[in-house]
Amino acid sequence: MAQGDDMKLWRWICPSSEFPDFKQIVEKTLAVFAVFTGATFTFYVNDFLLVRKPLPPGFGHFSLIDRVLVLAAVMSLLVRYITGSAVHLNAAYVPKTTQVVEPTADNPKTFAIREIKSPHDRSIGLLFFDIMLLVGFGILAVFITLASTMRELLIYSLMFVLGGFIWSLIAMLRPVAERAIAKRWLLIDGAQAAITAGLICLSISDIRKAWVLAAVYVFCLFLDFAVLSRPSEAWQAPAKPPLAA
Repeated sequence: MAQGDDMKLWRWICPSSEFPDFKQIVEKTLAVFAVFTGATFTFYVNDFLLVRKPLPPGFGHFSLIDRVLVLAAVMSLLVRYITGSAVHLNAAYVPKTTQVVEPTADNPKTFAIREIKSPHDRSIGLLFFDIMLLVGFGILAVFITLASTMRELLIYSLMFVLGGFIWSLIAMLRPVAERAIAKRWLLIDGAQAAITAGLICLSISDIRKAWVLAAVYVFCLFLDFAVLSRPSEAWQAPAKPPLAA
């Protein structure tokens, strides 16, 4: 098949559009990621906290309070990435519409409402790449349920946090609306990864590691919420200026 025919076939499969609609893809992808994390939630509540099945060998000596701390650490980790993924995908691929009131060109005393869409990424390739990363996070979330010792739990958690660090680093290299937030995520993820790696290397009891892990991960979740709940104009890409009359 000639190259020209290939291009015609591609344009027929994927017609070009100045404003492609990625909203449905983003929403359904986040719903699938929620299924992965939901399976992890179910395991840690039913099998780990309530002990409806025998505990993994490495956690057999953990008391109820110790298991609550492990649950708090894992839930804080997953909630961070559920909210972070939603913010990233929506900020990067779903345009925000703002209504402005402007005087009309014919009569300055009359006004009309005009909609302005914020800039967003229109690349289906970059969206597909981000979705593949999100699928990887979902697989890691399932692997966390397979941890039979505290060391394995720490290793899987470290892989999870490092994945988020790399994702934030990639976001810094792209002209997306949440770039300023990605800078803060890099700092939070870097600190969280460093502390998790330190716990893997430290020669202290698993129970003490669980207490430190819970405190650090819950605090990182709080920092994440603080970042996401205080938007400012400096964090967001500027909207397109109004058209001249």
